[in-house]
Amino acid sequence: MEHYREISNNSKHLLENLHDLCKEKRPLVKIGKIFKRKLVRYYELRNEYMVYYSRQHSNKCRGSVNLSRSIAIPIKSPLSKYKFCIKVTTYDFSSEFYIFPQCQTEQQLFLLYFKLASNGEIQQALEKYSLNSVDQEIQLLSEVTVSKVYRSHSNSMSHNSFQEEKPVIVIPEIKSIQKFYEPIENDSESEEQKPEPIPILPPPVINEVPLTKEMIRLNGIKCLWNFDLNLATEHFEKIRENDLRAVLHCAEVNLFKVLVTGRKSDVLKSSESLQDVEKSFSHTTEEFSDIIMAETNLLKSVLLLVSGQKLKAFITLRSAWKNYRKYENSLSKIIDQDILARAYFGLGLFMLIMSLVPTSIGTILRLAGFHSNREKGLEYLYKCKSFNTSRSPFACVVLGLFYIDMDPNYEKAEDIIDECLRIYPTCVLFYWISSVVNWKLNKVDTAVGLLNTALHCCGKELASKAAFIKYELGWFYFLRLEWKQSRKQFQEILMDTLSLSSELDSFVKEALVCGDLGEHRKSLFENLYYRGISTKKSNKGSWIDGNGTKKDRVFIPHKSCLIAQLAGCLAAQNDPKAEFWLKVTKISAATPTASRTKLDEEFGTLAQCFLKRKYKELLPYEIIYFLKQHTKLLPNMLTKIYHSAEIVINSLPNDRNGCVLVEWASAKMLQIMALSLNGDTNDASYIADETIPFLKNIPEWARYIVPHTLYWCSRAYGAELRFEDAIEALNLAQKHKSYSFNIRGKILRVLEDMKNKV
Repeated sequence: MEHYREISNNSKHLLENLHDLCKEKRPLVKIGKIFKRKLVRYYELRNEYMVYYSRQHSNKCRGSVNLSRSIAIPIKSPLSKYKFCIKVTTYDFSSEFYIFPQCQTEQQLFLLYFKLASNGEIQQALEKYSLNSVDQEIQLLSEVTVSKVYRSHSNSMSHNSFQEEKPVIVIPEIKSIQKFYEPIENDSESEEQKPEPIPILPPPVINEVPLTKEMIRLNGIKCLWNFDLNLATEHFEKIRENDLRAVLHCAEVNLFKVLVTGRKSDVLKSSESLQDVEKSFSHTTEEFSDIIMAETNLLKSVLLLVSGQKLKAFITLRSAWKNYRKYENSLSKIIDQDILARAYFGLGLFMLIMSLVPTSIGTILRLAGFHSNREKGLEYLYKCKSFNTSRSPFACVVLGLFYIDMDPNYEKAEDIIDECLRIYPTCVLFYWISSVVNWKLNKVDTAVGLLNTALHCCGKELASKAAFIKYELGWFYFLRLEWKQSRKQFQEILMDTLSLSSELDSFVKEALVCGDLGEHRKSLFENLYYRGISTKKSNKGSWIDGNGTKKDRVFIPHKSCLIAQLAGCLAAQNDPKAEFWLKVTKISAATPTASRTKLDEEFGTLAQCFLKRKYKELLPYEIIYFLKQHTKLLPNMLTKIYHSAEIVINSLPNDRNGCVLVEWASAKMLQIMALSLNGDTNDASYIADETIPFLKNIPEWARYIVPHTLYWCSRAYGAELRFEDAIEALNLAQKHKSYSFNIRGKILRVLEDMKNKV
């Protein structure tokens, strides 16, 4: 018995020390992926993964290594200052690195860790240790409370105690599903009466009409956030005659459809519903109707933004803010919790958003009557969340988005959204936001799975029209370099955006439906391309303005960007049709529309550049880079970008002039970027040394490549402590002031940082 306890204590000591090791950043030596040089990095152990950083005190992860099926062996240390060394090789031999324990005990601990991680048993080992600790505590308790005559000599008592305290819940057997629960036999207590199975019943369906309008409204809100939109409408319709809030919730049902589909028909229905709310104010007895009016204007401004009417949206937002602000100093007088939560939400939303706008715009907004207070805005939103009323889910959406983009704290965002999903398990919006959080955490497969779950929760009819979610899904496939799946999503969405009121849309529809244009149509399209601008049957107006050609379509912001992404999918597959879609991108970006943005125009310029280039294979990678998503790519994807660029370089003639030089410089920029993000800055700096002298000869039409290349050269130099070279590259970069995808502000910030390090 004493021997058993000694072994148990040793295991406990081993696991406790192992847990402490996981918290420290320690040095490792890894082999560079391209030039096979030895690079020093710092790592942390996280379950089955090793995460490494370029510096010991850096918080920016440079990559991760899956330790499953890895091999770890102790070897003689190649570095004289370390006595102990372990060589680790991943199962597919794609990564090889060396770690340096400080003593023999640590070496044994690390070898044990890698053994458990290789077999996928880290979590299991920790859970087993926790259960053993609980068992030992219960055993000690039994020694005090149970007479020695009746105490068992084994440690099996604890499990029986748990069984008595909390009977096992069993799902009753159903036709094709076999019974999966078998009662546990216990020799020492054979006469113990087994608990009867407790069936788990599905959630009760409320069929009867509740007695009060508050209960009906509450049931409608639950259905609304669980995206049972038809049932939600039924609940709200029952009480809308004498309940102003129910009339507004009816409008929210249509607004939820707009957020998912972006369809013109849903925007019009939602707009009509909001007009019904405005009509209801003439005969309402609602005490705090100004707050409902503020919410109506807030929702109305969302629709105006979707339809491209930005000035009207601003005026409507200002009206909403004025109504909310009336109650800022009298919140304590509001007794109705639902109304109070609505006031907290509106005030918190405006105060938070206004605190996030740039200083130059903030001055104008203050003159217009708005004021900002980030701390108070967050406080009000959290208060709204705590009330668990109709506006609490909206507060969670805003808080989740804030912690994703504005003040990144992915763990906090994940906690907020997961809490909401426990309350509303089929809410499309929360699955959508959760997918973004997981993408930010580099959980690519989980993010795609959550978007597919969101589509499933839409229901068959709504899912077929869910353009915004499909676009997000297509973009995630694009970032995973899965071109076929991405292309399918983008083609479906683009078809839904066509108004057929312009020359260009008729060509786009024919290309999507037939796969190509006929010979006569090709000639007409070329004439349109050389003319440069697509004519419309009506004058420029808002997207929501009707036309007789097509009654319903989808609004997608940055439509030219969407077309460029479709061209990128084709270019990655070496499909010659990519050239047609690049021309479509150029025409679309040049055509004046209410929804055209600066980003659309920049992608039109990028399309024009690639039309002059022979090789289109690098287009998708430049799209990822210029949409600022390159930092989300996994190490293997960055390596693929490097090799794709290498293939283009090897295909080029030795004469580096004109278009050839543009192809070469673009490929080199992508290589330096990929190597730097993968932590191989030593290799990246060698390529930078080779590239910089040729950048001065880049033609004017491709001048955008120069500052971006110099920026990444400086980042590689800085990581290798070559600060003077980094400063020289940044000084060259800042001389370029007008170009597409401008990063002048970023260049100046990095330049200042580099100067401080010299």
